[in-house]
Formats: sequence, C-alpha cells, structure tokens
Amino acid sequence: MAWSPSVFSAQGYETAQFIVESLNKLGGETADQQKLLDIMKGITFMAPSGEFKLDPETQNIILTIFIRLRATPRTSGGFSCGR
Repeated sequence: MAWSPSVFSAQGYETAQFIVESLNKLGGETADQQKLLDIMKGITFMAPSGEFKLDPETQNIILTIFIRLRATPRTSGGFSCGR
C-alpha cells in the first residue's frame, strides 16, 4: 500500500521547522518564556505551503491558500466553472 503525504504532513513539518527556528534563535535557552514568545513572533521561513509567519498581534499563522477551480470550455465560448 503506497502512502502519499497529506496536508497534515506539511503542517507537521511546518510546526517542527517553527520550533527549530525558534530554538536556534534562542541558542536553545527556553527559560525566559517572554523572550521565547517574542522570538516566535518574528520567525519566518519558506515552508511547503509558502511563506510561514505569525501575525505579531494575534499570533495566528498567516497562510498561503491555494484555490483550484476546474473550468470547462463552453461550446458558445468562454468557460463554465463547477464540479
């Protein structure tokens, strides 16, 4: 049975990379929690889904979203979008 990576694989990779980048900037020292949080707010890197960064105000992840739309040529010209 073949296994294919999913969106969860990418999210796991991005989470691990975020932690590694944070620890590298701190030199592995995590005792100062406020310093750790401040460092995390500034972490950015290229992830499988695009640029990874946090909103400094909300600490939410800012994600690149891909939308795939299937378009079918119409006989009258133009395209029809749908399922």
